[in-house]
Amino acid sequence: MKRTKKIALIALAVMLMAVCFIFGASAESFEEGIFTYEVENEKATIIGINGTDNGKLIVPDTLGGYEVVAIERGVFRSAITEFSVSEENRYFSVDEFGVLFNKDKTELIAYPVANTRKTYKIPESVEVIWNRSFREVLFLRNIELPENLKEVEEYAFYSGVIFFEELYFYDKVEKIGEAAFYSLPFLKKIYVEGMTTEINGERPLGFRELYIKDGVDRDEFADKYIEYCLTGNEEILMELENCLEFPEESYY
Repeated sequence: MKRTKKIALIALAVMLMAVCFIFGASAESFEEGIFTYEVENEKATIIGINGTDNGKLIVPDTLGGYEVVAIERGVFRSAITEFSVSEENRYFSVDEFGVLFNKDKTELIAYPVANTRKTYKIPESVEVIWNRSFREVLFLRNIELPENLKEVEEYAFYSGVIFFEELYFYDKVEKIGEAAFYSLPFLKKIYVEGMTTEINGERPLGFRELYIKDGVDRDEFADKYIEYCLTGNEEILMELENCLEFPEESYY
């Protein structure tokens, strides 16, 4: 009996040591300046930010002495007007408008939410648009999608003043994530060339949560929306609500 208990205790100790090893090997979180980051295998991943330098956000080459090799999706929620990356950075890059990409510009990581440009043409090299990369963009009115686009991740264009009325995807598109175009009030039609695209989730292209009433001027609506976002004026919100309809049916 004593021998059995001893064997059981040894087995328990070994199991606990294994658990401690597993959790001990997981990433740790640290802070440096405005960044929160994790370190794993002596490589840093940005997992949070708190503020900017007058709207400009410089993606660091290193944090805590560790090379920054990754950025968590959807992490950039501050009022960013442009991203900046050093030319020597091995993992990230920007275009002339301050939009953040991976190094070879095949993945669009984040559009600066507070950039005042009204139109933007995504580079033809882009194959993937990241989760939440255009989420809650204020000033942008129109976007031209690239022919080489293969994937739009979930919530990529969620709830922004983007004047998509119709979207056309070329036959290279392989996947559209759930709610990728959720709550865009002007969007009415979406075309996918070839119709072989994998569309994920119950709300793949968006749920027609709202749309603009006929006769409402798009520019006036967008200007009022921006003013409400910047001021929080409830009277402006009431004006906006009077411009909208809220149908119950889903839309794909």
